[in-house]
Amino acid sequence: QAQASLRQAESNLRRFKEENKVVALDEEARAAVSVVTDLQRQINATQTGLADAKAQSEVLKKQLGRGLPESKTLSSISQLPAVQDVLKEVQQVESQLANERSRFQENYPTVVSLKNKKANLERLLQARVKKSFGAQSASITSNLQNSGLDQQLTQQYVQSEAKRLGLSSQMSALSSLQAAYKQRLNSLPSLEQKQRELERQLQAAQSTYSLLLQKFEEIRLAENQNIGNARVISAALVPDAPVSSRQFGLLTAILLGLIASGSTVYFLEAIDKSIKTIDDAKKVFGFTLLGVIPALKKSEKISLRDRDLERATPQVIVRESPGSPFSQAYQMLQANLKFLNSDREIKAIVVTSSVPKEGKSTVSANLAVAMAQLGRKVLLVDADMHRPLQHKIWELPNHLGLSNIIVGQIDPRTAIKKITANLHVLTSGVIPPNPMALLDSQRMASLVEVFSANYDYTIIDSPAVNVAADAAILGKMTDGILLVVRPCVVDTAYANRAKEFLEQSGQHILGQVINGFVPDREPYSYYHFSEKYEADEGVVATENSYPLRTGKNI
Repeated sequence: QAQASLRQAESNLRRFKEENKVVALDEEARAAVSVVTDLQRQINATQTGLADAKAQSEVLKKQLGRGLPESKTLSSISQLPAVQDVLKEVQQVESQLANERSRFQENYPTVVSLKNKKANLERLLQARVKKSFGAQSASITSNLQNSGLDQQLTQQYVQSEAKRLGLSSQMSALSSLQAAYKQRLNSLPSLEQKQRELERQLQAAQSTYSLLLQKFEEIRLAENQNIGNARVISAALVPDAPVSSRQFGLLTAILLGLIASGSTVYFLEAIDKSIKTIDDAKKVFGFTLLGVIPALKKSEKISLRDRDLERATPQVIVRESPGSPFSQAYQMLQANLKFLNSDREIKAIVVTSSVPKEGKSTVSANLAVAMAQLGRKVLLVDADMHRPLQHKIWELPNHLGLSNIIVGQIDPRTAIKKITANLHVLTSGVIPPNPMALLDSQRMASLVEVFSANYDYTIIDSPAVNVAADAAILGKMTDGILLVVRPCVVDTAYANRAKEFLEQSGQHILGQVINGFVPDREPYSYYHFSEKYEADEGVVATENSYPLRTGKNI
């Protein structure tokens, strides 16, 4: 009972930290206050710029005597080559007509000829305008013939309105981000109180368990020291008649149990529509198979000296055990990506899956380590702003990250963390109210280009396809998408929906990687693992070798 209470207290504290994304509340509070202050400064500056832009637009609107739609129409039509040519001729004729009128009367032949030519040009201009704008052609033609100063004011008005709209959008984004920070900051005191309460409960459970364990050891030691004092009072009696056999009942029970278990297995298999084998994944998706990551069984867990691997959540096996079969599987995956037939060099990769819990974040982290171990300079970016995990995998703070870089709050060099000489990690940062609005921006596209220019490989961990459209947006900015498929997790309905979405959005699919491969599920003998156990300086690992059967030769 005491041990169960201790495990429950530990589970409660861990679940509290996971659900509320708690790492270090004191540090997060200080950082949040700094961020809110900085965002307020940016909001004030943006408000000032927005007020100036509004005032300038109002002045220009009064001078022109028309609104933005008509001004934009005049600005766009004045840029048409056919209209520009006619306008130039009209201006030249008007200049000549003014010159001749200063010398001759209105009925002079030269003056009459120029007036007729101007009228013909105006009709031609009105006809070309009418072809594009219909009934509004008369007013548009009249405005087009105004002075060059009027046209210049129109251009200034359109530019001023564009600047105002841009500042308004920036103001909205900054306000949303500040609101998210303030909401998180307001919740920190209650979270801190709850965390202290759970820590006290855990400490009390640990003390109780330790005390009871000590008493148990004392009692057992005392029992072992006591000399037995039992004696036989009377001998056991032998029965006169044999006891009836229970073999028939036992055999009947065993047979019924086998029938019931077989029926249950058949029923569960019939209703289970999940992808179970590599062939199932290849038939459903039809993408090139780039790698197979074996499942880590409880009986085959790699035992490290410090036991850190079993506590890692999720496990970065390639870093903890470079020589394990799992590391070899990731090395084969990165080799297949390197030699994949493609019309361009692969430098930026989006890693996603059909549904959550297929292990895309684990695959992203281990693939990044495998590439870095080969001397490549790698940046791992957590773009899953719905359920980010990379900061937990690498035990990094997450109050500053990708979202803060996109809104221009910090410089990328400040947020990117160095794990090893060749591996850098950029966490997601604060979770915004609308992640897709940040990712689907020119700023994000520019960041991907900068990352590709400064790193050999950029691996982007994105949300599952059936959760959000973020992976499709990021796929257009990168060299392709790597799809993670975990047997017995994703069913065929979600898989077909994900495939259809990726194909309709025109994504470049590099291929698929099977995560959590179990040889016993494969119906063909050429999907196999040959297992052997080796001991090396206290490290025990399961080594597996397997050939890949894919749709292409890799």
